[in-house]
Amino acid sequence: MVRVTRPGTSMLGCELVFIVSHFCISVILANSINCYSVAKRGIPVVSGKEVLLVGIFGLLPDILNPHLFLSDRLESWTHTLWFIFGIIAILLAAMLLGMIRNNWLSLLLVMGVGLHILCDAITGGVKLLWPIDDIYGSYLIGSPHWIMLDLLFGSMALVSWVCFRFIGWRNLTSR
Repeated sequence: MVRVTRPGTSMLGCELVFIVSHFCISVILANSINCYSVAKRGIPVVSGKEVLLVGIFGLLPDILNPHLFLSDRLESWTHTLWFIFGIIAILLAAMLLGMIRNNWLSLLLVMGVGLHILCDAITGGVKLLWPIDDIYGSYLIGSPHWIMLDLLFGSMALVSWVCFRFIGWRNLTSR
């Protein structure tokens, strides 16, 4: 749980924000691509453990630089294009060294981080080119809706996991 305030408001004007959506949106993306892959090729592109890793990468900007206020997020190096480029460089190096053999996994990990930053951009803005002062994004989705979105995305991620875990990939392709 992260406490966020709009710039210029007091501590009493803070809204509580749960970071569930960052994890769940990344998991939903990975499960959706797996579902498409199973329908087309008969096999998923990433394993269940790798789907969880994609979800963790969706949380990575907040894990590496925790923040309590929106103003902290706006000064965070982990909510920038530089951070995404760094993640890409690290993953490319890991692929070249043979530590990661699944190109889809690398792509999904980068997309998890990118989705996190996109979500933050529409819920208050981010400084993509930090330390430059331009803020990209706005309050397109206001704080009263954040918890409802967390519940929605959490439910969707749980349903997608339950379907694929208990129904099984082979049963999906045999229908």
